[in-house]
Amino acid sequence: MASQPHSLTASQPHSLTALQPYNLTASQPYSLTALQPHSLTALQPHSLTALQPHSLTALQPYSLTASQPYSLTASQPYSPAALQPYSLTALQPCSLKASQPCSLKASQPCSLKASQPCSLKALKPYSLTALQP
Repeated sequence: MASQPHSLTASQPHSLTALQPYNLTASQPYSLTALQPHSLTALQPHSLTALQPHSLTALQPYSLTASQPYSLTASQPYSPAALQPYSLTALQPCSLKASQPCSLKASQPCSLKASQPCSLKALKPYSLTALQP
């Protein structure tokens, strides 16, 4: 589940599970593919681009910005706060929780986009699954 470093897990309705290192794929219709570590790309209808290290962006209305290293802060309505070096926590109703070194847990529908490293994106109400590197 979230045993390996840089892993992601989420509860319903967004089921994400990532095994190292940062490799993700998403079920339809949001197809996400993670390249070699710290990289993410997505197919239509929603595209995902990986920015420079320690950088995050999110689709409206859930804006996220990243600071070093791998910290994030988000604007309303969902306000996630991140603690060094890879942890993040979010408030309801879009609850996100991450533990060392790069785990993420998501509940409740929400839209977020993260770029490398530790990148991921959750689009409601579809789920993400991770594959081995």
